[in-house]
Amino acid sequence: MRADKGIVCDVTQPNSPAPARRGLARLAAAALVVVGLVGSIAAAGAWRSSVEERAQQSMEVTVGAASAAVASNVARSVDLLEQLRALVVATPDITNTEFARYWDEAAIEERFPGVLGFVRVDRVSASEADEFLEAAAADPINGLDPSDDLAVFPAGSREEYCLQRVGLFGIRQVEDFEIPAGLDFCAVDLGPGLVSEIPSALEASTASGELVTFRFDPLEELFIVVLPLYEGGEMPSTEAQRRAASKGWVVSTLDPDALTAGAELQSGLAIEVRHRDELGDEVIVPRAGPAPTGDDLVTSVDTQDGWTIEVVGDPSPAGLSPGEQGLVVLAVGVLLTMGGAAYIWLLSGARDRALQLVAERTAELAHQALHDELTGLPNRALIRDRAQQLLGRAERDGASVAAMFLDLDDFKSINDTLGHGVGDELLVAVARRFEGALRGIDTVGRLGGDEFVILVESHPPEAGPQAVAQRLLDLFAEPFELAGESHRISASVGVAIGSRSDVDEWLRDADIALYEAKARGKARYAVFHPAMRPPASAAGDELS
Repeated sequence: MRADKGIVCDVTQPNSPAPARRGLARLAAAALVVVGLVGSIAAAGAWRSSVEERAQQSMEVTVGAASAAVASNVARSVDLLEQLRALVVATPDITNTEFARYWDEAAIEERFPGVLGFVRVDRVSASEADEFLEAAAADPINGLDPSDDLAVFPAGSREEYCLQRVGLFGIRQVEDFEIPAGLDFCAVDLGPGLVSEIPSALEASTASGELVTFRFDPLEELFIVVLPLYEGGEMPSTEAQRRAASKGWVVSTLDPDALTAGAELQSGLAIEVRHRDELGDEVIVPRAGPAPTGDDLVTSVDTQDGWTIEVVGDPSPAGLSPGEQGLVVLAVGVLLTMGGAAYIWLLSGARDRALQLVAERTAELAHQALHDELTGLPNRALIRDRAQQLLGRAERDGASVAAMFLDLDDFKSINDTLGHGVGDELLVAVARRFEGALRGIDTVGRLGGDEFVILVESHPPEAGPQAVAQRLLDLFAEPFELAGESHRISASVGVAIGSRSDVDEWLRDADIALYEAKARGKARYAVFHPAMRPPASAAGDELS
């Protein structure tokens, strides 16, 4: 400070020689060039790291959400098959008319669009075949419309047939193969060059008592799921008992594309679904594109009933690469530095003002690098730094800490109906409410979109993290004035209480709790507990 004052004094002296003033100006310009270049290089490196980190974290969330969506679709499809099996076991004399009524009342086509058909297949001895076919002709399976001369296909005398009795077909013919009403599911040879895998699947399902999946050659773009039926409705304990008690199966045809519905969250996301059973490891949904590279983010989820969901995502950001963006930041910094130096060099008489402008511009760049452009709140980089400091204090001093993820409910509808400009206006209004509701030592920042992070510490018991979360939700009780009209907006909050081993785990737990709050109906908060973690996390499979 004293040296600065001395320089000012020299400049303002009326008798100071001009060469001395120019020398000081050139010295200041040279110092600015050195500091500016070093700062530009540092800023470019920090920007590149920040872009890579944001892209990685974004892809982690995307891949995690995609794997959870596929796992949910798989579980729903299997649950439906179990439900239909329970129906035909509980009502063995159900007619096809009654089954169709149940199908419609349960809205299966709307709720499970990937289910294309379901039948109960009975074991029928040769002596019972004529009577069975006569009953089947009188009560035809929905979607098949058998002719009056219903017969076993393929023709031939066999000791036992496996014939469909009740069910519904949404698709009957694929390419040149038409499913006959009298199809013998236990027949291996279905025609010239057409060998059926169905008998092997039925045998494997009976022996294991478990679900079996496979692709049927004429229906190559679909896959078939088989579950066994036993006398008395209960599965015997040994394989020999299961074979002796076998009375048939339930068979369902599914569209594999339905398993990935809702999981196409980002272009370039590759999803593979496999199922392991007595027939081996069957690829149900093949992964499109090349094999994953070392830079790709790969998440694999294994379920207890043999399903594996693998999601591969490329964390590289769209547009300019992190390195290219870093070069842009460096170029901007160099241009600003050289411009500032030239300004000082040419206008030595206004040195103090020039130095002040440089300092202000440097502070502005530093602020922009760490704050959200729209709301002025800390951005992801500053949030992570604050979170790291908070975890350090918690470990050192035992401070009570909590991280919260807040997400606006149905924010997309605001953008779609009122426009992105009004959506930005809402985000700014939300940020202002946050600033008036939190303490000075707490941190509130914006990750992007409509997602905010709140970091709090050392609240007394009567004002703990749950109370803070409720206070945040209460901020939305008053309507927001948008485009000249009042709009009621709600939000959901996920809370992760207590310290963690690292920032990523802490914020990820808060994000998981946020998804739980959304799943419970929105406009509420949820506190994280380890049971919320998906199976992969519980098994130690990190998403990073």
